[in-house]
Amino acid sequence: SHINLPFGTDGHAGSEFGRLHAAIRVLLPILPALTASTPIMEGRVTGVRDHRLEVYRTNSKKIPEAAGKVIPERAFTREDYDRLIFQKIYKAFETHDPEGVLRHEWCNSRGAIARFTRNAIEIRVLDVQECPKADIAIAALIVAVLRGMCEKGDEHLTAMQAWEVEPLHAILLEVIRDAEDAVITDSAYLRMLGISGSPRRAGEVWKVLADRFVAHDPQANAYGATIEALLRRGSLSGAIVRAVGEGAPREAVRGVYEELARCLRENKVFGV
Repeated sequence: SHINLPFGTDGHAGSEFGRLHAAIRVLLPILPALTASTPIMEGRVTGVRDHRLEVYRTNSKKIPEAAGKVIPERAFTREDYDRLIFQKIYKAFETHDPEGVLRHEWCNSRGAIARFTRNAIEIRVLDVQECPKADIAIAALIVAVLRGMCEKGDEHLTAMQAWEVEPLHAILLEVIRDAEDAVITDSAYLRMLGISGSPRRAGEVWKVLADRFVAHDPQANAYGATIEALLRRGSLSGAIVRAVGEGAPREAVRGVYEELARCLRENKVFGV
């Protein structure tokens, strides 16, 4: 699933683009705690809750600049984004693309990419869920949290924009592997999200954020019951692993995915 979020201005770090990109960057590492749904590959449980994202982050090894470290660089204006991200990618492509055919914004494979041609940022790290209701509820929660973060004052904006790629990437790797069970030990990161005490499970962090923002957002509040059920259950990936059981025998895997197909057909959440 992708979420495209619009922005109106991009000329300075405090613009709509600068605020939105800052908020997305710092929230991106914990998004797989909500959306991981790919624990099985070729019939076996891999031990990585978001295996799709594990493949995604390594699928451009020949030109690693294309995806970077999934977390976008600290670029909060269009000019900085072009300099720090686009030009870096285009330079890496030169040997393979001497005519510049691929010199377009869509060759950027980071986990969130700026689409200046339509004034939007596209979030790309979300696994698809078992039914549209779950997809939309999760999207509504993410948007509500991002809106709340963007509406905070300049001091919080400065704090968000200060985060470098490396510490966010370190959290992302943990969450790719363990989804909602990933333990976040970076107390500075938790404080930036307004959460005291550490360590915290990524699933707990989302419960705190949902409690803080959902009730004040009409779109998210409309899906409040579904959001609550999903947070109580945990990621779809975790639910699948529990359902297939020890050893994940082929018959169990088939049965679980038949049930997931029914969830899609009936638009119901799995495992609640």
